[in-house]
Amino acid sequence: MFRFVALLALALLALPAAGQGVIRAEPHFQPPSTAPADPSPARHAAPERVFRVELGAPSLEEVAARLSRARKDGSPLQIGFARDVAALRDSAAFRRALSWETLPSGARVAALSITSPEAAALRIPVAVDSLPAGAILRFYGAADDPVFEVPGAQVLETIQRNLASGDRTPEARAFYSPVIEGATATLEVELPAAVADDTLRLAVGAISHLVTSARLGFVLPKAFGDADTCEVDVMCHAEWTVESNAVARMIFSEHGHSYYCTGTLLANLQPGSTTPYFLTANHCISTPTVASTLQTRWLYRHPTCAGGAEPAGVTLTGGATWLYSTEDTDTSFLRLNNPAPAGTAFAGWIAGPVPPTGTDITGIHHPSGDVQKISFGDISDYVICTPKGQGFGCVPSSAGAATFYQVVWREGVTEGGSSGSAIWDDAGQYVRGQLYGGSSYCSSPTAPDYYGRFDVAFNASLKKWLAPPLLVSVASRKFHAGASSFDLPIVSSVPVTGDVSVEPRVAGTAGHQIVFAFDTTVSSTGTAVSTGVDGLPLGTASPMAGANEVTVSLSGIPATTRVKVTLTGVNGSGASYSASVGLLVGDDDSSRAVDSLDVDGVKGYSGLTVDAGNFRHDLNLSGAMTAADILVAKGRVGLAI
Repeated sequence: MFRFVALLALALLALPAAGQGVIRAEPHFQPPSTAPADPSPARHAAPERVFRVELGAPSLEEVAARLSRARKDGSPLQIGFARDVAALRDSAAFRRALSWETLPSGARVAALSITSPEAAALRIPVAVDSLPAGAILRFYGAADDPVFEVPGAQVLETIQRNLASGDRTPEARAFYSPVIEGATATLEVELPAAVADDTLRLAVGAISHLVTSARLGFVLPKAFGDADTCEVDVMCHAEWTVESNAVARMIFSEHGHSYYCTGTLLANLQPGSTTPYFLTANHCISTPTVASTLQTRWLYRHPTCAGGAEPAGVTLTGGATWLYSTEDTDTSFLRLNNPAPAGTAFAGWIAGPVPPTGTDITGIHHPSGDVQKISFGDISDYVICTPKGQGFGCVPSSAGAATFYQVVWREGVTEGGSSGSAIWDDAGQYVRGQLYGGSSYCSSPTAPDYYGRFDVAFNASLKKWLAPPLLVSVASRKFHAGASSFDLPIVSSVPVTGDVSVEPRVAGTAGHQIVFAFDTTVSSTGTAVSTGVDGLPLGTASPMAGANEVTVSLSGIPATTRVKVTLTGVNGSGASYSASVGLLVGDDDSSRAVDSLDVDGVKGYSGLTVDAGNFRHDLNLSGAMTAADILVAKGRVGLAI
């Protein structure tokens, strides 16, 4: 497993003084899922009832005119173009095209297909004006191809995220299908029983006609270029396997056009986190709406250095949530909406002093959408880059003021489709930036490329997600008469249905308070929610900041219950923190049931004044263990959680 054996956990490392407080995350692998695999979706519409639309074949001249050529000028590599579908462009026409049939379950299903001759693959952007949450959309191609099934609720969530970002264009209401192999794609709609079809207002005004696909090895037609001959296969360098596992080839769409870029899965500093944060270029994805169309392919590479069998890879659908982007460093930062596939890796990164010129650098990317390649070079200068017309320009700068690295390659280059790919420093194999563009080609291998500085983007915003406040402890806090408050520790890693920590004391005048303590000063609390064992809201949770703590006051919570408290967005971070506790007055021994042993336990402390060692036995918060506490325990015998 190469160097990864020593890097199984994330760490926040404060280096010696010479390290100037460097923050870095170590790589780790995505574990396999323990959830049972969902059964493969099936198509339900009878083929003879499918409404069929066939477009005319595009001419070679149309294809050439509609696709931009491979270049590295700060624009993504285009692989698909929009074609109008006049027959389905409004919801009335769409509804007329559907021939409904009733399934044994009582649900109704109808389907339509679109053929664009000569397409290697298609994407269907479904314009959504109204869709029942219980509906199901299915997308598929030829008879033996897989079926992609999307619940209506997921479609609506995607549209709502787009609209919430402020996008009011028609594109915000478009839900893009996964990439469907071949020249024909079918959209099947299922409505729950008793749901009227007039609640469905969809349209397909265009499709995205792709000129390449998995069956073609994602290689573009020669007229548009494929991976150049001087590229180096990543499988010839096993020392970079971990980083290779973190890299994905991207397909995304906008206004019916589709594009290639490359992105990298990043580790974060929240212990045990597998949140799929994803780094790419701003010129690839810069809006929530485009992020929602993202489809990624992982582990797409040759099986050996010599090439061999057809590369496979793993496709991930579901899009992404846009978190941050900027032209300043050409950075785009996303969170994938579905977990990263098993076997992928979260790349390590570093934010600290600027590496000197001459630092050895390695890039891993998908040039022209091809299998992964690797390039070796060094940082040759520091620059500031800004967009200019159809490209960008860069000027030299000091290391402190620069926002980009200039990189010159010794072996390999980058191409269109490599945009957004990361570079790592060779010394620690930490991410240092992502590709904007440049002029390296096999014909000019030492011409420079430019990478936005990761540390600049990290300090500007990414730290909110990648280095959130670390949770130090969680406790249930109560105030005892005549004494100070005492905190009962809560083991935050235990699920609400497990052997939760128990709070045996009454709510008191202040109610139940759950205190989250962090490693840094808390400036904003974020939001808090309280839920029961069923995952549904339970009472209300009100957070309040103080020093390095967030105190969550609970109200409307039953006296005998289990409750999970979740904090999200502390100090503006993207992290969530949760802890579960059992509320069971009288459970002196934390057995999650009140019995005679609890009564005896309270008796053993009768007559003592409360202190840090015995406070949990002061059930009524009077400041001393008395006969009243014994009566509280006796009155609760038989209750359990």
